[in-house]
Amino acid sequence: MSYQNYRAATTRWIQFLPNQTTPPTISSGSVILWDTSTKKTTGGDSISINASTGLISFSSSHRYLVQASIQVDRASTGGFAFEWQDSNSATITPANGGFPVKYEYDYTKPLLNSSHVATLTLINPSTTYKLVCTSVDVNSTLNANTELLIWELY
Repeated sequence: MSYQNYRAATTRWIQFLPNQTTPPTISSGSVILWDTSTKKTTGGDSISINASTGLISFSSSHRYLVQASIQVDRASTGGFAFEWQDSNSATITPANGGFPVKYEYDYTKPLLNSSHVATLTLINPSTTYKLVCTSVDVNSTLNANTELLIWELY
């Protein structure tokens, strides 16, 4: 753990919501598609998203903290999992800055719906990234309250 480390940086906040124009039913292997028309930003940024593939592009000269708050309306009592992948579908591991979401249903403490955060940390990224559902109950849907929040540091 570091103590009193800091670096002054210009920061931009960027928000996207998921694509809700089609039924947002998700399955294992589904890439989360973000609606580019919902983009909110605190200023000029270097983020672009391909709305048809879900690939997120970043500037190779900046640092990023990316958080996706995932909410799933589950069709039954199973769990769900999401992970960050690069454009070649390789998993981004915690050692490389990718922290997945994994929710396992606890029958002793049932939850109707759950919200979790998948995090991605990037320093001068050189590829594109996507958020992929790796397991979920059949006929589950991505809740409209899911969001992508990006901090871009110059």
